[in-house]
Amino acid sequence: MNDVAEAHDSEVPPAVEHIDHLLTFGRSWTAEAPILVHCWAGISRSTAAAYILLCDRLGPGSETEIAQSLRFRAPMPARIRL
Repeated sequence: MNDVAEAHDSEVPPAVEHIDHLLTFGRSWTAEAPILVHCWAGISRSTAAAYILLCDRLGPGSETEIAQSLRFRAPMPARIRL
């Protein structure tokens, strides 16, 4: 999957199937070992995937705390306060 809103040439935009696959993978992870989530640049797809996995694992009501935690740990110099 590519970080695009629409398909151009060989790029594949995110789709429901990608989220389903990610959630299936996340739900099968036993947490007995660390998990690494990354993408080419490490600032959009990987952060979104980590957010989705954590929200699914921790459940409703934890979304803001997860977003703030990911944002705090972001490697980007300018951190936006949520």
